[in-house]
Amino acid sequence: MMDKNSPLLEGAIHHIYEYQGWKIRAAFLQLDGPAVRVEYSKMPVAGGSPLVRDYELQAIMTANTPAGMTWTQIAYDNPDSPNKGIAKAAEVFVSVGQKMWRRTDGAVLRSRGDIVIRLELLAAREYEQELKLTKEQKARASVPQF
Repeated sequence: MMDKNSPLLEGAIHHIYEYQGWKIRAAFLQLDGPAVRVEYSKMPVAGGSPLVRDYELQAIMTANTPAGMTWTQIAYDNPDSPNKGIAKAAEVFVSVGQKMWRRTDGAVLRSRGDIVIRLELLAAREYEQELKLTKEQKARASVPQF
């Protein structure tokens, strides 16, 4: 099952899991490799809140902490934002409900409005950078030599 409208990672293998009232979307670069980007969200329940509680967030962090690694809270930074400099710094003030942690190995956990928790390994960012470069190179190569 795949969400073609909003893939977690372009060109990756996607799986959606449902587990004890949670929807977990995962993107893999290889069939037998680790999930490089995972989103956790609660499934809608009548009368239930979609907000992820602190203790639920803690359970997600604990499940994603390999031996010998730790999480450190960092300033929220939206890597998908086109803003730079002052505008980028201003995002911190408008990113209410947006929290971010970095793991010892560079993986990032991001809470977006306390509704979606996204775990992202460094490999996901590196893969996207390579994809972007390839697209730019193809676009440049397709320009006619006037």
